[in-house]
Amino acid sequence: MTSARKAAFEFKKDLVLKAAAESFFRKGFSKTRIDDIAAALNVTKPFIYYHFSNKLEILEEICGRTSVFAANLAEKAADGPATGSPAERLRVFVRNFALTVIEERMFLAIYFRESKHLPKRTQDRFRNDRLRFHAALSRLLASGCESGDFVIADMSVTEQTVTGMITWIFNWYQADGKRSPEEIAGILEQLVLSAVSAPAVGKALPKTLPKTLPKTLSKTLPKVRRKIA
Repeated sequence: MTSARKAAFEFKKDLVLKAAAESFFRKGFSKTRIDDIAAALNVTKPFIYYHFSNKLEILEEICGRTSVFAANLAEKAADGPATGSPAERLRVFVRNFALTVIEERMFLAIYFRESKHLPKRTQDRFRNDRLRFHAALSRLLASGCESGDFVIADMSVTEQTVTGMITWIFNWYQADGKRSPEEIAGILEQLVLSAVSAPAVGKALPKTLPKTLPKTLSKTLPKVRRKIA
């Protein structure tokens, strides 16, 4: 197959995946038929079968894309060429991960809802992708602890929290919402970096109180300071 023909094949294959994803998302995998996918594209069923053997293979491709992209992003951030501090690499990872989740949110939703239909061998492959992802993110966080960029009390809890914070965007993001994908990614950068940095509560309370403090607070803070001491 020439490069031009291969590109055309992949383009048409992608059209099938997107049409199938829309139907899986709206109707569910079980209720979607090959006829529905063909009708959405205004093509015949042989066109679909030229690119995929069956409906299950389409589902496998959709779910596979989500598991692979997450693992690859995490490994690039953890093990790729050193292009910044661990904090900077984490920031870039969070942004890229968040933007990709938003862009591929329909595929991700299908992965969580419909991957149960896939055979064990396929689910095992996806499980390996998840392990790759978690291991890479843990390495990135650990490198930040070693460099002094991060202060993390529990690596597992932090890693799972960061993962969930970004992954579940697919469940609440609205294209017509107030925030753009870039703005949401920026907010998540701040949230994640704040979560792994030295907590502000670890700083000592000031010895003198600002004159602008309310009288009740001025009386309370010295008592709190004595208890902390």
